[in-house]
Amino acid sequence: MKLFYLAPIEKLKEVNSPWHALDLGTGRHLACVRWKDEREEMIWSNHPDVVRLPHPIFESTMPLSDEHLKHLCNRFEVSRDDGVHAVIKQAAKQDPFMRLEVL
Repeated sequence: MKLFYLAPIEKLKEVNSPWHALDLGTGRHLACVRWKDEREEMIWSNHPDVVRLPHPIFESTMPLSDEHLKHLCNRFEVSRDDGVHAVIKQAAKQDPFMRLEVL
């Protein structure tokens, strides 16, 4: 499953799993990563430059945080009441690789 993050491109280049990203124009990218290694994900996502979006299944009803909105509102029409699926839906319209699952 793909997980979604806000991260600078320099940090994304450290990922050893398939990833795809959209530039948000804030120094961050909206990235989706299909992790091969759970331990690598835990270490990478705990870095201070990485902001994890809510898990698309287990946290799908969790609203976006102020930190999420600070970066996402530059490119997407999202609000505090929206969850991660609102972001994924809009991102997938701009780039099909941002869909939750690409067949």
